[in-house]
Amino acid sequence: SPELQSIIVTQFALGYVYGNVFQAQVFHWTEEFEFSVEDMGTLTIIMPCIIAICLGMSGVIMTMFGPVRSVYVSMICMGANCALVMAVLDTSAGFTIISMLVWLWHSIAVNAHNTLPPAVAIKYTVNGLGVINGISMFAYAAGQAVAPLLVSVMYEAETWLPWMSCAIVVSFSVVFRILRGQPLFVDPPPPVPLHA
Repeated sequence: SPELQSIIVTQFALGYVYGNVFQAQVFHWTEEFEFSVEDMGTLTIIMPCIIAICLGMSGVIMTMFGPVRSVYVSMICMGANCALVMAVLDTSAGFTIISMLVWLWHSIAVNAHNTLPPAVAIKYTVNGLGVINGISMFAYAAGQAVAPLLVSVMYEAETWLPWMSCAIVVSFSVVFRILRGQPLFVDPPPPVPLHA
């Protein structure tokens, strides 16, 4: 179904961003800014705190705007944010602040996106939530697995390439959803179970 295809592509993009951004940040902080072990330790404490706060906020955001709108507004902001990082690669404060904002958008998008597979499972299957969820999580894990391999190569070529690749992958997932006839900012009506 177009809904499932869109879920798979978006989950891959979200997994890719997670693996890419995390590694690109570490490379940049250690290679370009020569952050110490203590600095990196502090940042690895701060990142989960930011993510936890964002995940807490995402429930409120989804309630206010709906899951589909929350996902794709966050995806658009995340793509723009990744492109913006390229403008601040030379300053440690600018890079740290702007690259950390990616985690805001990512957290909201992931949390909201995790509500979409159950709707597809209810609409198209009988007791198929496990399969649909498994496919969705596999796509996320595939994105996470591919990203570090590519980031290492891209970062060696140019420090901005990992960020550009994130912007491209995220943009592709948004365009793919549109091409598959799926709305970006409107939640579908509640699904009617096949067995009803």
